[in-house]
Amino acid sequence: AHPNDQYAIDSQSKLVLNQNCSNEGMYFGVFPNSNTGLTPRQAQGEGYVLASSAPSSAGSPTVRIRGYGTTTSTNLPNSWNSVQKEHTGPLTQSFGTTIRYVVDTTGGNSGSAVIRESTGDVIGIHTCGGCGPSFGSNVGTAIQHPTLQDFLANPAGVCVDDLPPVPANNTCSDSIFVSGGSTSIDNSDATTSEGQESVTCGGTAVQSDVWYSHTAGCTGTMTISVCDADFDVNISAFLGSCPNTEEQVVTCSSSGCENGSGAAISFDISQGQFFRIRIGSDNSSQGVGTMTIECTPIDEPACPADLTGDGEVNVFDLLQLLSAWGSCPDCNEDLTGTGEVNVFDLLDLLAEWGPCS
Repeated sequence: AHPNDQYAIDSQSKLVLNQNCSNEGMYFGVFPNSNTGLTPRQAQGEGYVLASSAPSSAGSPTVRIRGYGTTTSTNLPNSWNSVQKEHTGPLTQSFGTTIRYVVDTTGGNSGSAVIRESTGDVIGIHTCGGCGPSFGSNVGTAIQHPTLQDFLANPAGVCVDDLPPVPANNTCSDSIFVSGGSTSIDNSDATTSEGQESVTCGGTAVQSDVWYSHTAGCTGTMTISVCDADFDVNISAFLGSCPNTEEQVVTCSSSGCENGSGAAISFDISQGQFFRIRIGSDNSSQGVGTMTIECTPIDEPACPADLTGDGEVNVFDLLQLLSAWGSCPDCNEDLTGTGEVNVFDLLDLLAEWGPCS
């Protein structure tokens, strides 16, 4: 590897689990690169999001494994040996601390992250091979293994250094209420909200997310945009409570700005409706930007009682209203919006009698 991509392991940080294929893993930290002064996360701008637990194998969800596996077969080119490769396949078993999957791996892949394809989060550590061309499955240690969780909760060595705090609105329940107009946003050091990992945008996982909330000031079209961000933005909107399924997404997008970058969404809203805004990224990228919230009201007629459109409320409008008397859902004569034309609509019409102003 290039000298700028080499990182010395802190031996004091190593925490090791080494029993068998479903009870194996290591947690350790590395020092910043001696040339650049950057950690791997700082240099690459990427990192994994850890799931709270491995999913059920029901439905055989697809998982992905990438790593520097060794390839020594005489039938394969030497250029395939010890270079980064990745493969996908179905998760076939998930029980206790064991996960099994039919994903092509080779020696040297051990220690690679097992990634849930639909969300991009890590559900375990690949440990052992066990499949042939047409049988068996490979094995890993599930992310919920109590010893691994203990390692994460009690780091050692360089890993003890204080991590930057997550944003105050890192979770949906801590969403920050904002008014209309412009608001500075920053998802630096944000994590993927626990409980919302499965709430994707059209099947694409949303990561490094922060949350806001807003109450509509009009009935019309609500537009939310972040068009000046220095990261790959994804915006989602949800009515009411914090979501736990993708079906609760009102709308979402990672595009839509006229300048070709950023994201914008629009949806119908009623005055007084409360909704939540999730701003994250499709690829864990982080940065800053400006969120703009605008509510465009529905154009109301200047003189709704002028049913004939002649510029004044007169006997012709009265006759039209009387002809629609009774049940009349979604008709112009229902001035009060009750679903029927009655005495209250008549009173509204008489109150506007004369030329429309």
